Amino acid sequence: MASTQFRILLAGSIALALLVAGNATLYTLNKGLQRDVAGRAQFVAQTGSQLEPVYRALTQGLAELSVRNNDAQLQGILAAQGITVSVNAPAGAQKR
Repeated sequence: MASTQFRILLAGSIALALLVAGNATLYTLNKGLQRDVAGRAQFVAQTGSQLEPVYRALTQGLAELSVRNNDAQLQGILAAQGITVSVNAPAGAQKR
């Protein structure tokens, strides 16, 4: 084997070894980031389920307030969030 061929093969081998090392490093970093993202997603899911009753009560309170005060602006805000407000007859009221 000629000296030139040896140097070309040696340079190619070194480049390949560097690429493999870089790939292993990126793989390890990627796995760590995936674990971090999965942990945050789990936290968001748990927090959302815990806060759902609070959000429901807050939304119901805002809807009742908008009906009681006949506040069209507040009803518009609720409607912009996809929440429709309808007025039901009181339980004691009779239809004639």
